[in-house]
Amino acid sequence: MQPVSGDPTAVYISMGWSPVNSDVGKHIICANAEDSKGVSTVELHCFKIDVKANLFRPNPTTPGKPYYASFPKQQDILCPLGSYCRFPIYAATNSTGGIDRIISTDRSKENVTIQYSSDVINGTIHTKVAQVEFLALTPGPRQICLNATDRFDWTVRCLIVTVDRKDPCESKPCQNNGMCTAYKDKSGFKCSCRERFKGTLCEKKIKICKQKPCVGTNNCIDVDMSPYFVCTPCPPGKTGVRCDVHISVCNPTTCAENQICEQDHSLHQCHQGTGQ
Repeated sequence: MQPVSGDPTAVYISMGWSPVNSDVGKHIICANAEDSKGVSTVELHCFKIDVKANLFRPNPTTPGKPYYASFPKQQDILCPLGSYCRFPIYAATNSTGGIDRIISTDRSKENVTIQYSSDVINGTIHTKVAQVEFLALTPGPRQICLNATDRFDWTVRCLIVTVDRKDPCESKPCQNNGMCTAYKDKSGFKCSCRERFKGTLCEKKIKICKQKPCVGTNNCIDVDMSPYFVCTPCPPGKTGVRCDVHISVCNPTTCAENQICEQDHSLHQCHQGTGQ
């Protein structure tokens, strides 16, 4: 444990892990703090580690200069927003003494830290490995430029790391079976609500009767089945879901053949017709 500068009551620990190919995948690491009296934190504090396969991207040798034996393409490195992003860069040289160091230049858009190790690629190329790490707090493409130096010369190359926002629809924010669609850059989302609901999250139930759907009457009842309202009773002489259909009591008519049917709302009268 190491003391925290400026706070005599706090300490911290550093943990290291060098994953191998069999570790590719998602991992969870949890920590629990305990003081000198044996009192520990109530809850574990956990974080996720996503180990991805290291893709070998060979580069040609540059005579008399340092070169990058393997250098990632833009699509190779994708880091979630808010995570610590870490990836290796391999540099080599034909000069005596090998690579001296690999550092970030002022063209980098991120403040990176670098840890060094050594590796042999394809059993023949002796490389210095720079484990580059930064805290991914800005979404989008992020440029990082590195300078590899040996005793005689140097080589600068830049790479693009994509910092990706979390899918906002993953947490299923749309209520009442609304459909969530994430923006292209994942900066937000839109809910498409079912016909009876509205609101940013489809959280509000629409009361159809407030829209006065019934024609000629205010006798409206909200129900849970489509069309989500019932007009009852309809005015005399009217029918239909909205009471907007005229009831014809003269078709078919019950009047005699020589009589004329006259309708008055839901009632009718038979009048004697005039003969020819």
